[in-house]
Formats: sequence, C-alpha cells, structure tokens
Amino acid sequence: MAKKQEQNEALNTIIGNGSQIKGEIKIEGGVRIDGEIVGNILATGILTVGRDGRLKSDSIDCKRAFIAGSVTGNINAPDGVHLESTASVTGEIRTGSLRIDEGATFHGQSLMNQEPITG
Repeated sequence: MAKKQEQNEALNTIIGNGSQIKGEIKIEGGVRIDGEIVGNILATGILTVGRDGRLKSDSIDCKRAFIAGSVTGNINAPDGVHLESTASVTGEIRTGSLRIDEGATFHGQSLMNQEPITG
C-alpha cells in the first residue's frame, strides 16, 4: 500500500479488523485502520485505511493518507492522499497531492494546498 520510503516512517498504532472505537484519537506517528472508527483523528504521521477499514469522522488530520477502505469525513493531509482502487471517500480532501486510482470512488471536493490547515 505505502511506498518503501513511507514504510520506514513510524507506525505507532494498529486498529485491527473487528475492532470498533468511538471517540477522538490522537496519535504520535502513524496509524493503520483495519477495523471501524467513529470519531476525529489527529496523527502526526501517515494514516492508512486498509480494505476492511471504516472511518467516520468530522476531522481527519495526518501527514499523508493511503485509503483502500471507506472514509466519510474531511481529510487534511498536506503531504498527499492516495485513494486506491477499492477506496470509497465522501467528504472534503485538503492536500498538496491527490492520486485517485481507477475504481476508487470520491464524492466531495478537493482543495490543493501546500500548507497544513489548522483551526
């Protein structure tokens, strides 16, 4: 899913398949979601949503995002967002780089920027 250079970055948290979490999550480093999360996410590293991952959030903030599962919410990832062929995203994406593979679905709008959005 992530390219070799991104794989060297810290993956601090894994939400496994079958796990369900509700509430705000703050993570120092990267996170991989293969379960279901309902709530806001703030990660200083890479966010990866696996094929079975489900994320519903008002606010998703991370360095970079790789999405193969389902995301409903606004994504702020200044270093880039990659929607893989199995991804389904509904919401606003704010990023410096957006890649959407054939087969992915994206309902919303994208705003291209180079600086992190705060607020």
